[in-house]
Amino acid sequence: MDTDRLTKLTELRQRGLLTEAEYEDQKRRLLKPRRPRTRWTGWWWKVPALLFLLWLFWPRAATGFPSCTASSTRELVRRAVEEGPASGVTRMKLLWLDEIEEVSYDAKAAERYCTTVATLNAGERGITWRLYQRGGTLLINVNGL
Repeated sequence: MDTDRLTKLTELRQRGLLTEAEYEDQKRRLLKPRRPRTRWTGWWWKVPALLFLLWLFWPRAATGFPSCTASSTRELVRRAVEEGPASGVTRMKLLWLDEIEEVSYDAKAAERYCTTVATLNAGERGITWRLYQRGGTLLINVNGL
């Protein structure tokens, strides 16, 4: 294919339609080795890569210490009631938590005191709990059962 172009280029020079400088320039372009286009040529992949890097290095807010009404706190209270030390004897089930209120919160100590009315399979009881963190683990102490 390049030989056909080169012969046409030579014919154009012989007819006088191309100067010697133009002929040499076109010949150099034809004989110059071409690099095949690779998969990573172009800009199409740069936008997703930039978005990924932004997502990767964007500062994330700390999740914080859970509130009294958070679903993780409710789950901890449920587990403490149903799977606590007296669970084998009493077989209590937590049905609902009503009127949840925060009594106190200490951000430095990562400690929160809460109170609520717990609806159990044995009736309603007012309970309080202490939610605290030790070494990255969230712990709870439930009183009033």
